[in-house]
Amino acid sequence: MNTRTAALTLTLAGVLAAAAPSATAATTTSATTPATVAATTAPISCREAAAQAQSLLGQPWEDDLITYPLMRVIPHDAITTLDFIPERLTVLLDADRRITRIFCG
Repeated sequence: MNTRTAALTLTLAGVLAAAAPSATAATTTSATTPATVAATTAPISCREAAAQAQSLLGQPWEDDLITYPLMRVIPHDAITTLDFIPERLTVLLDADRRITRIFCG
């Protein structure tokens, strides 16, 4: 794993937690139980991450905007492989480096 990949794997949950304040409020105001801890620390699937990140469409890309264990960012007009990896989060950028599509594969 290179340093760029390691940097991208830091906290997708942190970025996405801002999009779901009710879940954060519930865990901070209630007593912590084993079920609550398991729910907050369990890794999310690529489909869940892609669905939650849809609110970022049209945003300018920054290197730490989205983090996920297995992901790739494809700039406009980049040459890329066509391999399909279901658990890989893929982010497509336009010529102005704005996010145009977020999907798994």
